[in-house]
Amino acid sequence: MVRLHWPEVADGHAAIPRVVTGRLRHGAHVAVWVRLTDAIDSAALAAMDAVLSPDERAQAQRLRLDVDRRDYVAAHGLLREALSACSPTRPADWSFVRTEAGRPL
Repeated sequence: MVRLHWPEVADGHAAIPRVVTGRLRHGAHVAVWVRLTDAIDSAALAAMDAVLSPDERAQAQRLRLDVDRRDYVAAHGLLREALSACSPTRPADWSFVRTEAGRPL
């Protein structure tokens, strides 16, 4: 069982990433990063888009629905932000490898 501590989200600040933390039964630490995408404004979305790779931007543009594009950009931006919180690498400097089928490796 994992016991998580969910931080409160104040009105107007739901787009700010929240880190849910907890400990596994054997003592290992777990952190889950969460961003509520329906509260992201256009400036915040543009900032997230700015750190994506050209391939990620192209993939986002191939999505037909605005909500899907927003969620894709937010998820990939949050991944880069979370990784950079644990590393000196800037969010825009991460690179990811994909298989021939386009799956992340």
